[in-house]
Amino acid sequence: MSGRPGGGGGRGGGAAAGQAPYAPGENDRLPWLALSVDDAIKQEEGTIRPILVLYYKSDMAKDCCAANFERIVFKDRSVVEFAKKFKCVRTTEMSEGKIKQYGLDTKKPAIFLFDAEGGLLHKVQVCQNPRTYFRAMTSAFKLNDTRMKLKKKYLALRKKARENMGSEKYGVALRSIESMLKKRDLLAGSVLSMIQSDRKEIVSIGQQWLSDADKKRGDEELLEAYEMYKKIKKEFARLDSLGKDAERCAKQVKAELKDLGLTVN
Repeated sequence: MSGRPGGGGGRGGGAAAGQAPYAPGENDRLPWLALSVDDAIKQEEGTIRPILVLYYKSDMAKDCCAANFERIVFKDRSVVEFAKKFKCVRTTEMSEGKIKQYGLDTKKPAIFLFDAEGGLLHKVQVCQNPRTYFRAMTSAFKLNDTRMKLKKKYLALRKKARENMGSEKYGVALRSIESMLKKRDLLAGSVLSMIQSDRKEIVSIGQQWLSDADKKRGDEELLEAYEMYKKIKKEFARLDSLGKDAERCAKQVKAELKDLGLTVN
């Protein structure tokens, strides 16, 4: 077999003349571990080693891509040698949450590349030749390295955003969080998970503030309601629906106060 990526490639992964019929899970060229995705990520906690996951099922024997992955891609010498830089996992199970998260077609095999913290680097569910997959692996490996190197930087930015949240400067915090989310390709899995959670928390707080303001308005505590709506508009303007709702309500309450002879800014 050639050392060049693609040197062992053919069009199909089925049995050649004299070769036994393909059996899912037969590949022995890599040090495959039988783990769930979650367990693989947990084992790599605190390391910088990326994770390669082959997802397959026993009933995929007739699937051309399943055979392609095991008989062509993961038998290519260059692919195999480079894949050893990853934690190599083979699994037949995938949780409903991850199926939805990764847009996984459970009727087909898949190869995932994760960073050391479970952040997705690459996913493929179509037949590929070794040369194409070798490029994907090398690119993913470099991206994992970049994410791990930048982790401290983004954790520091996240810490500052949390401080602003603690000071009820939600607009400032949200601006920082959304700026980081625009660079999600550079975020380690744990960092991405935390700032996504932070954003959900801000949304939840904004919704609660709006509910509290609505209650004050319903109890005819109009001045307090008006001030709350103004504050929501200021702090949650980046959350379009919340900001607009607060602005609309503030205008309505201002008109109600004017009818009562009260002028507010």
